[in-house]
Amino acid sequence: ERGMTFKLGFDDANELTERQVLDQLKMYIAALRIADDFGCDAIGIQYQQGLKDLAPASDLAEGLLNNPSRPPVTSRDGSRELYAGLALPHFNEVDEGAALDEIREVASLFGVTGRAEELIAAQEAELAEVKTPAEPTTALWYSSGTDAPYVGAGIGAPQMMLTAAGLTNIFADVHDTWTSAGWEQVVAADPDVIVLVDASWNTAAKKIELLEANPATSQLTAVREHRYLTIPFPAAEAGVRNVEAVASLADQLADLPAVS
Repeated sequence: ERGMTFKLGFDDANELTERQVLDQLKMYIAALRIADDFGCDAIGIQYQQGLKDLAPASDLAEGLLNNPSRPPVTSRDGSRELYAGLALPHFNEVDEGAALDEIREVASLFGVTGRAEELIAAQEAELAEVKTPAEPTTALWYSSGTDAPYVGAGIGAPQMMLTAAGLTNIFADVHDTWTSAGWEQVVAADPDVIVLVDASWNTAAKKIELLEANPATSQLTAVREHRYLTIPFPAAEAGVRNVEAVASLADQLADLPAVS
């Protein structure tokens, strides 16, 4: 009565294949064993930014982790069943407006709900102090990608932070957290500012070099006038760093000259 039926194909680009299912099951097993190694009561897989170019979508692994009826997994030495009969709560990139609920949920797992409410109150107060631009200001959230930019879309953490900072996302109409876009779309929108996700393996400086070397993007208003805002990679995912990131974006924007 339990279980799932997979309709498999052979084309990795357009169908669900056996290899992809097996890779997700490996991810599921690895997540449980890593959680056991560190004594975790919950775990997160940052698929959208950390693994999207390396592994199949993590939906199956995430769904299994959150289900107490999941397949059993043993410890690395095979002596124990890990989290037997229990779900291992999993938290992924959260959709707009859900970050505070996630803080409460994680706090409840560890029995520190009072500390969660203190943190939420402090973050709400900080957010209330953010000064948004007086004039409409459009923005591109540029996460990664060279041939095709991987950008913040309309329902995830990037959209949440851009809205809180008073910026209009040029890809707000895309119903996704992040999406692969075309440079021609970016050129057509000509955003007032570009938000650059700064990661050690894909720095903001490298993204600026690419934007300024590309004949098309080099003519963007934000590129010609060096209207860049940066955000550290850990703050690009929904979580406790988001409010600080919003305040930083607002401060950086305030320091820029007006669009000429």
